[in-house]
Amino acid sequence: MRRTFISCALVVCCAVGHTQFETGKKVIGGQFAVSINNNNLNSTPGVEQRFGSFSSSFSLSRFKSPTLLNGFGFSYGYNHSINNVGSPTEQSNYNHGIGVFVNSMRLQPLARKFYLSFTGKAGAAYNFGKSNYISNTNYSKSNGYSVSISGEMGLLYQLNQRFLLTCNLTNLLNLSYHYGNNTIYAGANIYKSNSNGIHLSSGLSGFSLNSMAVGVRYILK
Repeated sequence: MRRTFISCALVVCCAVGHTQFETGKKVIGGQFAVSINNNNLNSTPGVEQRFGSFSSSFSLSRFKSPTLLNGFGFSYGYNHSINNVGSPTEQSNYNHGIGVFVNSMRLQPLARKFYLSFTGKAGAAYNFGKSNYISNTNYSKSNGYSVSISGEMGLLYQLNQRFLLTCNLTNLLNLSYHYGNNTIYAGANIYKSNSNGIHLSSGLSGFSLNSMAVGVRYILK
């Protein structure tokens, strides 16, 4: 009986401690999203609003050790909106965002092919956009940049030899700084303003579905 118990304990320890990842293996990941929406407001005359957005990201990582994954990536986003379509106050807005980041993920084996993950991430982003009215020549331009560091905790499951399934709490810790400026062109007059701020947040008190990110990664041959 004692020998059987010891054998079972060794099997469990090996299952928990064993990792399937090889040092030097590369992993790619990414996402793609498109959203289009039209709103017709109940008013006289009727007013329509149109919204569209596109976002994408790509990352490349490498196993520095069987339980440490380091990588980098970039992201791009675009959104466009038109308010009060067909009215004298019709306004068009668009904005572009470009970002780069580096991250490091530490894996803690829980069971065979199942891991607890801790991720640190640092990134920088630049955005720019324009807003104008169809009925006159007035318009405004904006641009700005931000830098941030964040911490995430989640789970990773190895589906097979190539695919990894991840689920992370993205609001565990976040510290960011933002600077932006806005310029309004109103005929011969030009008005400029700027803003900056520091943001610190933590999700230690709880989480919601909005703070969860589920993704798939692919291990290259």
